[in-house]
Amino acid sequence: MKRAKIDLNFDIKSMGFSFYVPIILTLLIVIYFFSISSPLINLVIALPIIEFLFIPFSSWWVMYLFYDYFEDDGGEILFSYPISLINHGITRVVIFQLFYSLLLIIIVTVIELNSQQHIFIPLILQFFPQIIFFAGGSFFFMAFFKDIGISISFIAVYVVTELLTKGQVIPLYHVFFFNENTLNISTIISKNLVTTTIGILFFWFGNYFLTFKRK
Repeated sequence: MKRAKIDLNFDIKSMGFSFYVPIILTLLIVIYFFSISSPLINLVIALPIIEFLFIPFSSWWVMYLFYDYFEDDGGEILFSYPISLINHGITRVVIFQLFYSLLLIIIVTVIELNSQQHIFIPLILQFFPQIIFFAGGSFFFMAFFKDIGISISFIAVYVVTELLTKGQVIPLYHVFFFNENTLNISTIISKNLVTTTIGILFFWFGNYFLTFKRK
C-alpha cells in the first residue's frame, strides 16, 4: 500500500482554536515587551517570561496533536491511515515545534531590536534546546498516559516547582537557567547538551509508547 503524506491542514483543523493559542500568546508577549520598553526591553522582566511561560507552552501543540488520538477515541481511525509510526509521532511533533521555534525567533528578534546588547544568538542557544526538552517531554507524557489532563499537570507542576524553588529543592534535572541577563555561550552549551539529550530520549520513548495504541 502506498504511504500517505502527513496532512498538516488536517492536524490544524483538528486542533481547532487550540492551534491559535500559542500564536496569540506570542502576540501578547510581544505587545507586552513593547509596552515595557523605555525605550529598551528590560531583560530582568523579559527572560523569566520567556523561560517560564513561553518555553513550557511549546508543549501545547504537541498535546493537542494527540488529543483526538486518546481523548476523543479517534485513535482507531487515525492509526489505520497508511502513515508510518514515526510520521504519526516524531515527525509531526518536530514539524510543529519548528513552527513554534519561528515564534521564538520573533520574540527574540523583538528583544534584539530593543536592546543595546547582541543577545540573539545567546538567547536562541539558551531557549531552543529547552523547546526540544518540553516538546519531547509532553510527547512522552501523552504517549505514555494517553491523557491530556495528566500530561498538562506534569508539565505545570514541574514548571511551577522550578519557579518557586529556583531548582533548589526537588532532586530533578533543572532545565531552566534562572538568568536575568544573557549568559556566556560556553555555559549555555555545556548545560543544553544535557537538555537536548534528555529531550531526544523523551522523543524516542514517546514514539515507543505510541506503538501500544496500535496493538
